[in-house]
Amino acid sequence: MRLPQVPGFFRMFYTGSGKGVPAAVGYAESNDGIHWNRYHGNPVLTAQDDPFLKLNRINGVIENPFLLSLDTVVSLYYDHGTPPGTIGVASARVR
Repeated sequence: MRLPQVPGFFRMFYTGSGKGVPAAVGYAESNDGIHWNRYHGNPVLTAQDDPFLKLNRINGVIENPFLLSLDTVVSLYYDHGTPPGTIGVASARVR
């Protein structure tokens, strides 16, 4: 997903969950910062996507996303919730 800066256009990564579904990261966009349109492919990151949780067979969650962009690399940092104090990262190179 390419995330160029566009004046007057907002992007948000957020934590969400539903009935019986653990917390995961969703994505939304807005033209005014008030009315948001959710990405049709949500969630964009789930606990099943995380290698640490899979490897250790932990039923964790993905929460508190923080996006960092540097040159052509975008990294989404998040905490696992369980076990406490563990942080994950998903990175992608953009064009």
